[in-house]
Order: sequence, then structure tokens, then C-alpha cells
Amino acid sequence: MDATPYRQFPQDRPAGGGGARGGEASEREAEARAIKLDALRRISGRLAHELGNQLTVVTGGASLALMRAGLSEEAETALRSIYTAGMRAGAITRRLRLVAGDAEDLHLRPVDVGELLRGVVAESGAGGLVRSSLRVAADLPPVAGDAELLERVFRNLAANARAAMPDGGELRVAAQADETGGEVCIVFSDTGSGVSPNVLPRVFEPFFTTRGSEGALGLGLAEVDAIVRGHRGRVEIESRPGEGTVFRLSLPAAEGAAREGPASGGETILLVEDDRAVREFTREALRAHGYRVLLAGSGVEALETWKWHASRIGLLLTDLVLPDGPSGLELAQSLRAETPGLKVVCVSGHPREVIDRLCPASAGIRFLQKPYSLQVLMRAVRECLDESPVESG
Repeated sequence: MDATPYRQFPQDRPAGGGGARGGEASEREAEARAIKLDALRRISGRLAHELGNQLTVVTGGASLALMRAGLSEEAETALRSIYTAGMRAGAITRRLRLVAGDAEDLHLRPVDVGELLRGVVAESGAGGLVRSSLRVAADLPPVAGDAELLERVFRNLAANARAAMPDGGELRVAAQADETGGEVCIVFSDTGSGVSPNVLPRVFEPFFTTRGSEGALGLGLAEVDAIVRGHRGRVEIESRPGEGTVFRLSLPAAEGAAREGPASGGETILLVEDDRAVREFTREALRAHGYRVLLAGSGVEALETWKWHASRIGLLLTDLVLPDGPSGLELAQSLRAETPGLKVVCVSGHPREVIDRLCPASAGIRFLQKPYSLQVLMRAVRECLDESPVESG
């Protein structure tokens, strides 16, 4: 992809582009921007490496400490907070690695872009002044992508549009295949404040932000650019002050696309846990391994979440003992009656012999005894997801 992945309106292009001197100036500016972007990406990669090393010590130490017996409630709460904060900081290092062009976390597989967009657009138009609409072509093919990262792209673009429309406006999103069917084209169009010509060339720069001291890292659109490039796609922007902004993305369709590495992460997990600290702790760990997570604090909440998101949930991770309604096992059996192929991991602090007595082994449902290490949890989740579907009858 070009080092300057944006396209201006014709009247916004620098004057004098037709002459030799103007052309040479434009080439020098483009070369300078490319050098600057390369330097910023190198800095991002170095920061991610150094921070990642330190955060490994922080989260690893907290994880080991949590495995010790006899911890007081105060000590356990403090350690879980340290671990959760470390995992969240680790998410920032992943953003830096993405901006640096590190594609090691990409797990390409067929992704239903329409499904991702529906969720993002629904959230964008909920409880705010911004009206959102979505148009997805009926014959839209899947793209070869990493679902979690593509969802991050769409969320960043939706957030960028909302920020440009503080007093309200309209966000229009559309997705369709190109004439050959080899690419999926996605458009985010808003009626916001627009981008001035002097800012437009910088919108994809890492750490560049126009939000002043509002706490923005300036990584949102840099992430968009890096993730789309990592998917061998393109992103363009058109904008004028007072007339809104249009982002156009082109991503390769999945048919005939190369797959990279084994499937590991990207699936959606319904996590059901009544202990808030454990719930947050587990969610951050799952997210750090590339999974998308839906949360519920009880069996009743899980059933409500299932009602709206059943089609995207690949695994149920639930405690056996739950308040207010069905137990974890009853929940698993109910959901598997509706979707027999659903993978399930149940966890419990009861001794193994108690679990075996209360819950005889059932095909397709794994049991994990607390306490467990993160490595054991992640291996159980991954192995369960990779199991062949259980045949009925």
C-alpha cells in the first residue's frame, strides 16, 4: 500500500501538480512522509517490545502469586487488579505492534463482514445523537481476515465518525463486492465536521491526534491503516471541512485467499462467572489470546445474551455454581439442546470426585477444576474449540 493512503477531493489537491516543479515537490513531500511514517512505525515496534518484556514480568508474577494457597481476600483482590491492569496495558502494546506492521497476530480465515458491521453499527446508533444505517449486499462474500482485528477497524471508524458529530448527525455504512467478486468494499460515511486539507495527509500517522488533551493516543486511524494493510487491503479517505468524511476500505475476499497458520483465537466465547474479579481477570486473559468475549454474571444473564448472539458464540465457558437460575451444567445442556455443536468448558472449585458425582461425564463438555493456571485454561479452551463436532445418535 502507498505510504500516503488517502485521496483528496480534486479541488483540495495541492496547486501546481501539473508542472514539473510541482510534480517534483509532491514527490519530495511524499518521500518525506514515507520516511517519517517508517520512523514512527519503528519507534512503535521498539516501544511494544520493551513494554511487552516488562508487562510479562508484571502479569506473570501476579499470575504465579495468585496460585499460592492461603492468600487473604485483600491480597487476592490486589493481585487480580495488578494482573488485569497488566493485561490491559498489554493490549496497548499489541496496538503498537500492529501500527509497527507486525502481523504475527493475524489469523486469517473466512469472516462474515456483514455480521461484524451489524454489531458495530447497532452500538453506534444506540442512545446517542448519531443516526446510523447499514446496507449490506445480499451476495457479500466473506473476507480473508482476522475477525477481532477487523472489528477493531470498524469500531475505530465508527468512533471517529461519532467524534466528528458531537451535536448529532448521520453515519452511513455500506458493504458490497466489487465487479469481479475478488474484493469486498466497505464504506463509512459521516456528516460531521470534516478534515481540513492541512490535516488530511496526517490522519494515518501514529500518535497524531487533533483531540488535544482529551487522552487520545493517536493510534485509532493508524491502527486502521496498519490492520487493513496487514490484510493486503487498501483504505482511502475523502473529506472537506463542514461536509463530512468518507472512508473506503477494500479487502480481499476469502475465496482463493491464502490462510496463515493454524486457527487459534478469534472465536467468540460466552463467559459466565458470578465473581466480578474472576470474570474481569478471565476476560482480559481470553482477549489477550485473540478471543472475543461476551460476559454474563448468572445463568439468566447468559440466556439473555445467548438470545441475541447465539449465531456467533463458539464456546460456553461457565462456572458450575451460578446464582439466580440455572447452574452452569444446566445452562450448558439447555444451550446444547438448541445448538448441539456448541463447545463447553465448565469450571468448578469442587474436588474432582464431587464434580464426577454431581455431573457425570457428558460428551462434548469439558470440566476444569479450580485453581488452574492460565496455560491450562487456554489449552482447554483451544483444544475444546478444535475438537471435531460430536455426532448425535
